[in-house]
Amino acid sequence: MNPEADKTWCNSSASFGTVYAPNIAITYVVESRPKQASEALVSINVFKNLVSFLFLYTAVDWVAARGWLEVYMIIFMLVTLSMLLAIPFYFFGSKLRAMSSRLERFL
Repeated sequence: MNPEADKTWCNSSASFGTVYAPNIAITYVVESRPKQASEALVSINVFKNLVSFLFLYTAVDWVAARGWLEVYMIIFMLVTLSMLLAIPFYFFGSKLRAMSSRLERFL
């Protein structure tokens, strides 16, 4: 295997996994919680950048040890799992927002 090709592949995988999930989260937060949107945007971007850095910091050694196919399948599984965990927000989002707004009154 070519280490330079592995490095390029790792960069593109991290980019693919970290592009759409934060955008979906940002859209959801801005639509559902406009008053807390600025704090949430900072938190989402910090988390996204931290995940990307940690992945890229360890990815080359991981690919060299396990092979690109296993690494890709694990990344695919994690991204798919995170997207599936967002489905309940689609169905129960309004109920969760109503419940959290009632809690804010008590705090």
